[in-house]
Amino acid sequence: MEILKQALNKINFIGKNKYNFLVKLVQGFIGVMGKRTFRNLSRYIGVEEHTISRQMSKSVDFAEINIEMITQSREVGDIYIVAQDASFFPKSGDKTAGLDYHWNGTAGKAEKGLEIDGIAVIKINGDKREGFAISGRLSPANPIPIKERKKKGKDDPTKVDAALAHLAAVAPKLIRLGVEYNVEDAFYAKKKYVNGSVEIGLHVVSKLRKDAKLMKPYTGPQKARGRKRIYDKARVNHSDFKDVVITKDQSGEPIELTSCIAYSPYFLCTGYFSI
Repeated sequence: MEILKQALNKINFIGKNKYNFLVKLVQGFIGVMGKRTFRNLSRYIGVEEHTISRQMSKSVDFAEINIEMITQSREVGDIYIVAQDASFFPKSGDKTAGLDYHWNGTAGKAEKGLEIDGIAVIKINGDKREGFAISGRLSPANPIPIKERKKKGKDDPTKVDAALAHLAAVAPKLIRLGVEYNVEDAFYAKKKYVNGSVEIGLHVVSKLRKDAKLMKPYTGPQKARGRKRIYDKARVNHSDFKDVVITKDQSGEPIELTSCIAYSPYFLCTGYFSI
């Protein structure tokens, strides 16, 4: 609790009542047995149910609090990167906000429920790895009934737009912490997301599709006039991945990564690609 109190003391917009409530609320989340409902929390933290409801109706920048807590516990040599991904929660009914058909990775199909877009910071210091949740946001539901939905147009909002808006809201706090790299899975390897993340100030490390087109950068002589050649006609193959890096997986077993510099026509850029 001391780290939480130190973090709250650093935030100017937290008043005394909110300060005391947040300390008790976090203690309740840690110690409560059963569901974290307002009624059950009130039994453990000594705060009336209607008081919890009133306090929870007020906005709190939990991302700012989480970043400040990480800053308070920072050690020499800590390196931070950010990761973003969505989690699915099954939910029945019709009235819950955000209720829609979302992708459930466990089932391998879209199912009815809620989806939370989560942003976390990963701390690396030598062989030590730790993850800290920073912000969570409910993925918006499509307001159009399922039977009336049509194929989305180019300008229609997508989940990538919602994820990018969430990242943009948290990015200034992440950059203040010293985060430079944004690590994502293959879903986020899209031009809209990658370009948006770079504009925010975060470089993207992600996975491409197995059939992604990668071309060899052109290194030959250029024409005196006209557009300069950026890449060769030849595509990159496995023999081009020569730069070797030895690292370890989560179990501590050494793994070998090979990389090369290639040009991606899809992203219109040259970068490092590894296998």
